[in-house]
Amino acid sequence: MRRLQAILLLLLMALPLQAQEPASEPLVVPFFPAPPFSEYAADGTRSGFSIELARLIGEEVGVDIELLDVPNTPAFVEALASGEAQLFPGIAQLPVLSDSNVFSDVVVTDTLRFVVLEDRVETFEGGQVVDRRLGIVPPALGSQEAAVLAQNQVVEFANPKEAIMGLLIGDVDALLIPNPVAYSIARQAKADGRIRFFGDPVRSVVRVVSLHESRAELLEPINEAIARLEEDGRLEALRQRFNVIVPPPPPEVLTIGVTDFPPYNIRNDDGTFTGFSVETARDLARLAGLQVQFKPISNEEFAAGPTPNTYDILPQIGVNEERRARMDITLATERYELAIFTRSGESAGRIDLDDLAGRKIGVEAVSIARRFAEDHGGLDTHVFDGANAVLQALADGEVDAILYSLAAMNAQITSQGYEEVVEAVLPPFRVVERAPALRHGLGGIRERLNAVIPGYLLSDEYAALREEYFGEPKFWTPMRSNIAVASAVSVLVLSILGFLFARRRAQSRAEQAKLKFLDQVVSNMSSQVLLLDREDRIIFGNTENNAPGGSWAAEVVGKRSNFADAISKLVRRNAITMEGKSQTDTLDTLLTSARQDGSQIEYEHDGRHFRRRAWKLDDGVALLVRDDITLYRDQLQKEQAHSDELGKLIAELERSNRELDEFAYIASHDLKEPLRGIAINANFLLREDLPDKARERALRMNELAGRMEQLISDLLFFSRLGRKDEARVVVQPGQVIDTIRTDLSEWLAEQGGEVIQVGAIPSLRAERVKVKTVLQNLIVNGIKYNDAQEKRVEIGFAPKAKVHGQSFRNAIFVKDNGIGIDDQHRDKIFRIFSRLNKKSDYPVGTGTGSGLAFVRKIVEEHGGTIDFTSEPGKGSTFYVTLPLANNHV
Repeated sequence: MRRLQAILLLLLMALPLQAQEPASEPLVVPFFPAPPFSEYAADGTRSGFSIELARLIGEEVGVDIELLDVPNTPAFVEALASGEAQLFPGIAQLPVLSDSNVFSDVVVTDTLRFVVLEDRVETFEGGQVVDRRLGIVPPALGSQEAAVLAQNQVVEFANPKEAIMGLLIGDVDALLIPNPVAYSIARQAKADGRIRFFGDPVRSVVRVVSLHESRAELLEPINEAIARLEEDGRLEALRQRFNVIVPPPPPEVLTIGVTDFPPYNIRNDDGTFTGFSVETARDLARLAGLQVQFKPISNEEFAAGPTPNTYDILPQIGVNEERRARMDITLATERYELAIFTRSGESAGRIDLDDLAGRKIGVEAVSIARRFAEDHGGLDTHVFDGANAVLQALADGEVDAILYSLAAMNAQITSQGYEEVVEAVLPPFRVVERAPALRHGLGGIRERLNAVIPGYLLSDEYAALREEYFGEPKFWTPMRSNIAVASAVSVLVLSILGFLFARRRAQSRAEQAKLKFLDQVVSNMSSQVLLLDREDRIIFGNTENNAPGGSWAAEVVGKRSNFADAISKLVRRNAITMEGKSQTDTLDTLLTSARQDGSQIEYEHDGRHFRRRAWKLDDGVALLVRDDITLYRDQLQKEQAHSDELGKLIAELERSNRELDEFAYIASHDLKEPLRGIAINANFLLREDLPDKARERALRMNELAGRMEQLISDLLFFSRLGRKDEARVVVQPGQVIDTIRTDLSEWLAEQGGEVIQVGAIPSLRAERVKVKTVLQNLIVNGIKYNDAQEKRVEIGFAPKAKVHGQSFRNAIFVKDNGIGIDDQHRDKIFRIFSRLNKKSDYPVGTGTGSGLAFVRKIVEEHGGTIDFTSEPGKGSTFYVTLPLANNHV
């Protein structure tokens, strides 16, 4: 009995294990490229919505999945109908399969609409497609579309990719093919901005899993698997990943999502947004004619990226392949450097990530630096929320180093006053491109942005923005040089694709005419182009252009010569050289990089400098594009020479200033010595029993000596204004006002004066001590020259103000209820040692008449302006502009 119980127990224990074992016969899934359902991934593996869903279903039901390559759509359908392939998820319930296949529950529901060119939409009257050349890919349509096909001239294509290209080059007026397929192919070709899904839906498309009747016993387990995948979100994640439901078109007002990531994105206390990325996005939207609004988003929403249900655009994001797959990335708007930061004095020997093995490394939660750290491996990574938290962890010793954007963290270090505590390890360990990221479905918006980005990056407006946030005023930065060259390349790609396709399909005179036209377009571009086939034979080169160095392929184009042979000849005779490389290394670099997708090299050819880029096209074709950058290099050298000369002048000026400082200090000291002697002797005289007249003169001598010493001190202070003795940091005016109130509390109580802050005042980027000097002088003057019983000074912020015909924006105002200033003294009050009133009339304090001169010089030193409105007997209001920390209110 016990033996029987043991056997039963063993059988029960074995049952779950047997349920998990795969069935003996795998399920075969047909594969041919039809994005987004089946496609090749970036690494060459087979992927797509249907393929990945098949793999998930196989895991859920315990069945192995095998892929069967088929050449085209008819072969795909035949494989499913015959049972050669038994499974395909995400297919419509095609009538041709109804007799041989069973269908699962729904996995996707989308619509079938006409695909037309965006710029030809207006030619379709009343939203109807009638009497047109209509492209299809048989046998993917059913009886529901028979009426539509009967009303048009049907043009058949072998596959969806040819159908899309036929629409783009004008072979047909519209397409009726699965919309997700059309969108995906157009997006991969960067032509999604040129097409539109038009008119009312022809029908709703219900997509299911098609299962051959020979494996019908798996239908119920497959439906249960679909339910589980739907419930836990994996099915929806696949839909979004592969865009199997065509994203909606652009709204009238695009929403830009903003996280708090200074200095790129900054959320102000009043709910507005600023920062380098935000201001760049504003400028680009204005140039592209786009209406935008900004919306705060969480770090999780940032990491997920823009979607139709959240927001449309990220103003900037670090670019990598994973993000390119999930988002629609524009041309780069910035290249930034990732650096290692350590505590001061601890950076020696740490030049890259390998040197940080086993150390505690701080990174921000949502950042590309975190991805690099985790991908690198071997690092003890600690994650923090926000740049300030990362910086504080390093300063407090919680971590040994942090990884962050060099410019962004330097700005954070300056704003927090940690210049002596934290330092960057140079050179940076990685250079990353940043660019706006769009949700899918905004191809036209991407093209409009790409059209304005190159010009914007070369503008003074962009240079000023970089200087404001990162202190980079150079015009010909490496980023600008790259963009200047890349802008021509971006315009070139579609023309090259059109050229290739037209050459392949050139079968009639009309097509030959198109080919000739495209050939002329490419040939007349300033960029020099080569196309290489799989065997490195040159199949095209635009040698007839007028660009310098245009003869680089003249010897070989049209002869189908070998690219390596042609380049070898040029290198051997030293026509092509690379700085610091031997002939062997130069030749190896030129040939190897030609087959590396996205590679970029620079070299010299016949005395001119060139930058060459390479791309991989379909069928093993390589596209090489080179541009003459001699002018850019010359400009950079001139800029460098100018910078060197400017550096010498600055050094000379600093030396001269030091000498002037030393002279002023010595002069003031030597001048004050006899004055102090006079004052001492006057004091001795005052101790004597003097006649009233003599005592009065001794008192006068003492007073004049003290006044003269103050004048000398003020003159020395005035001479030193304009020197950047203190770093410009973020200054909170409210805190400065509170400090002044505290410092002058006894004096204010004695004078019966009150200082009132009216509303919030935005933070400034300035020298803290000098901001206090400006406000304190204006406050003291407002109380000192005041006859009111209750003396009052109000300080606030005016976004806009008009002062004597001049517009003031973002000004701090200081308003008093004092005696006022007659307009005839408008210029005089800002002169050093200038007093409008007799000291006997307003004896409060020991002023020399230099306070307002100090104020104006400090304000002008910060790039601001000062002016006032006043009426005698009714007080004065001074308006001062100083640089705002965020440059936006």
